[in-house]
Amino acid sequence: MHEGEDAALFIVVSGLIDIVRRADGVEQKIGERGPGVMHGEIPLVFGINFGQVSSRAVEPTRVFRLDARHYYALAADAPEIAKVVQESAEHRVSGPKG
Repeated sequence: MHEGEDAALFIVVSGLIDIVRRADGVEQKIGERGPGVMHGEIPLVFGINFGQVSSRAVEPTRVFRLDARHYYALAADAPEIAKVVQESAEHRVSGPKG
């Protein structure tokens, strides 16, 4: 995934991806995602662009990609999935609820 691409939900199937942000021409790692972890949920849930980030595989990796149109159709048919994605987005924005 690269900065500026259309919103989509990504789930790492195997391998590892780094989440990176480029500022003043310098790339900085700001996180990573391993198997079973999603990425891209914030723009889908909140309808906003949550920073300009990219992701890149750091080892052989398989990633499931669900574009926004298909995500919203799935969420309408399976609200339990939408709830999990929403909780993940809220956690990333505000941290764990205590």
